[in-house]
Amino acid sequence: MLADAVARGADDDPIMLAYLSLAELRLWSYDGERGTALAAQAERQARKALLLEPTLGEAHLALGIHALLVADAPVAARRFEEALRCNPASGEVHERIGVLRCETGNIVHGLRDLQIALRLDGKLLGALWASARALELSGD
Repeated sequence: MLADAVARGADDDPIMLAYLSLAELRLWSYDGERGTALAAQAERQARKALLLEPTLGEAHLALGIHALLVADAPVAARRFEEALRCNPASGEVHERIGVLRCETGNIVHGLRDLQIALRLDGKLLGALWASARALELSGD
């Protein structure tokens, strides 16, 4: 539906572009066969959203997820931090930062971010799983 809306004229709406990018990145992470074409399209949409609205946290989030999916963790970290500056109330951004911190050994700060994510959005099951995994791997 998002793709249809953008195709029908909402291609200058930064929020629509950012959410379409996020949806396509999720699809790409589940369906690797679509691979590079879908990833490139999602990246273009997120970048266009940022041209239209440079402080749109969802677009920075999308570029961070894209960076993770192409194995560029430093870029992902910078994009997630920028997304957090733009939208500190985003549970998903806190979740992504928390997971990244836990996966890179910064478990104390990562768990703090995951707790914030869950306070902001209790339905983030990924934050629950990441917290449990980090605690288990740390011996707690």
